[in-house]
Amino acid sequence: MHAASLGEADTQSEGVGSPVPLREYDVVVVGASCAGLFAAEQLASGGQRVLVVERKRCIGGPARTWIVTDRIREFLGDLPAEVVVHRTGTMAFVSGQESGTVVLDPPDLILERSHLLTHLKKRAERAGAVIRNGITFSGVRSEGSRLGV
Repeated sequence: MHAASLGEADTQSEGVGSPVPLREYDVVVVGASCAGLFAAEQLASGGQRVLVVERKRCIGGPARTWIVTDRIREFLGDLPAEVVVHRTGTMAFVSGQESGTVVLDPPDLILERSHLLTHLKKRAERAGAVIRNGITFSGVRSEGSRLGV
């Protein structure tokens, strides 16, 4: 298996004076998005040593909502109340003079994105992933049979 490592020359500050620890990882996930955090959780749960690097100093961002189908629960299971802020059972369409509605059964979920990211971060960390904020990814280099970040 190829491993990624942060060598001494690659130690970077998190913006709060503490360097990234010098450890080896099986996987480095670039970006603590919903997809990145979910991937980190799944990989760590499967026994991989996972590092997530995120450019922003904190995970979350501005409050905004997403409308998603109830099928998201197939992947994420039950979501906390602060993540699911509403359910909508009807979708309306308007185009010019025409309009229509569709009944959604089950209802779509309206999620608060920043709370979802926080929830996914906690899940990834519980699974064993290491998450470091304030790290700018600058590239990958070959180190023989390994890759360096």
